[in-house]
Amino acid sequence: MSQTKAIKSYVLPIEVPRDLIDVYIETKEKALELVMAHIFYSPRRKARLRLKAEESRRIRNKLLEDWPYASHYVDSTINLIISLVKGWITLHNRGKAKKKPEITKKTVYINNTLFRVRGSELIIRIIAGKRYLEVDLSKFDYLPEDYDSIGGLLLMDDERIITFKRSPKAVKPKGWSAFNVNETNVTEARDGFGLIRHYLRQLYRVHSPMRRSAAEFRPSGSSTQGALGGSWRSTQEGNATEPKIFSTSSPPK
Repeated sequence: MSQTKAIKSYVLPIEVPRDLIDVYIETKEKALELVMAHIFYSPRRKARLRLKAEESRRIRNKLLEDWPYASHYVDSTINLIISLVKGWITLHNRGKAKKKPEITKKTVYINNTLFRVRGSELIIRIIAGKRYLEVDLSKFDYLPEDYDSIGGLLLMDDERIITFKRSPKAVKPKGWSAFNVNETNVTEARDGFGLIRHYLRQLYRVHSPMRRSAAEFRPSGSSTQGALGGSWRSTQEGNATEPKIFSTSSPPK
């Protein structure tokens, strides 16, 4: 059983290669086009992705043609695009996809195959054996000092984000509560107290007379639009009755 990991993100104010971002996005769009070519539709217009391992290799080789950077960027792109397309298929088959998937953000994802940490220095591979981006993380005192827990980086036009992974610590709770809500009451099961019911019927009894009273004082032809799109009628000050909420083990009489 895999252990749950918590992810925390931090902004990293560094300069990144603009050429990498531009070419990466172009490759991402090309990968989307190639993967979408493997979408098939049933007679009922249900979409399905038929992409075998051999076809994935062909897409990879196609994207690597004239690719000047590390090949792991292409591998990362293909995985992200396949996830994007599968998400779109789910929405499409439920009738919720208004259009086909597209690349809307210029984001380069750098996973742990594209960087290494040496002491406090983060080394990002741009071109294997030739070009690297080196960042001294010790200059940013707000970052966790456990550099081995770095999960990945996101390079965007306006900001750069670095993520850290950590295993959450189990904490013994001081107590617990569970709730069931319906139109007439809120039932709470509370640790050490058993069942507690908060009855709401009295609110309905207060609400109905207030509406009738408000209608009597509403100026002819006027109404006020509510925040949720409904409307309510204006009432004179002082006519409203204070609502009461009952929290007892038996319903109010």
